[in-house]
Amino acid sequence: MKQRVFSAAGLVCSWVVMTVATAAWAIAQDSPVAEHGKSLSPIARQYAMRVLQVLTDAHPKNTSNASGQVVVAFSIGANGKQEQVSVVKSSGSRDLDRLGLATVTKAVFPVPPPELTKEQRTFRAPFNFIPAPPYPTAPAPSRGR
Repeated sequence: MKQRVFSAAGLVCSWVVMTVATAAWAIAQDSPVAEHGKSLSPIARQYAMRVLQVLTDAHPKNTSNASGQVVVAFSIGANGKQEQVSVVKSSGSRDLDRLGLATVTKAVFPVPPPELTKEQRTFRAPFNFIPAPPYPTAPAPSRGR
């Protein structure tokens, strides 16, 4: 498992990039498919992995020094466009919630295989935001007296 961290404007957004086997499970673990105890078909698992990759590759524009986790629920239509995008767990910061929503709404998802049901195209994506560590400042030059 490898962690990928994006940083901009003093905020770090981190996602965990996982192996093929666990990537699909991670993005679909809170989906209705997993909630109802159904196992993902290989096609649904592969598509969920592609959705996770799209979100992992997204570089959000960070605008806040707040920290927290926002969970965004969304469905992907048969045409690959987002549907029913909403915050299902707020971070407590309006800026972070908007950032999570923007990441999903601006993402370009692949068109799903036609055999996937709407339930198999519904996801909950957690976004964890933590403040960036302060950058060290260079010491003032000495005057050599």
